[in-house]
Amino acid sequence: LTDCYAVVDEHLMSRVLDYLVGNALKFSPAQTSIIVQVEQPSSQISRIKVIDQGNGISDENKELIFDKYKVVELKKSGVSQTGLGLFFCKMVISAHDGKIWIEDNPSGGAVFIFEFPSQTSGPV
Repeated sequence: LTDCYAVVDEHLMSRVLDYLVGNALKFSPAQTSIIVQVEQPSSQISRIKVIDQGNGISDENKELIFDKYKVVELKKSGVSQTGLGLFFCKMVISAHDGKIWIEDNPSGGAVFIFEFPSQTSGPV
């Protein structure tokens, strides 16, 4: 086994997580779970998922929601969301040489996923 770690700006990454979890809470029904998963799919990649059980995002809006000031309608809810939050998340993740995207939660809702490079410290 090897130890893997990522070098990140803890304050900016904390804001990204706060925003994604806050959005998940805001747009999910009461009494549903919000799950934060941390994965290490390889020694070169760290991945974090924020999984909710809300209405999700329509396919045509999945790329648009990361644009600055973009207004998108949330799937099945008629609620419009606009602002800088997801744009900010994209900029922070990009500054860490990473990427962010959204997928459908198979049980309903959305999965926001971001990943960035990891480093290996050697054998444990």
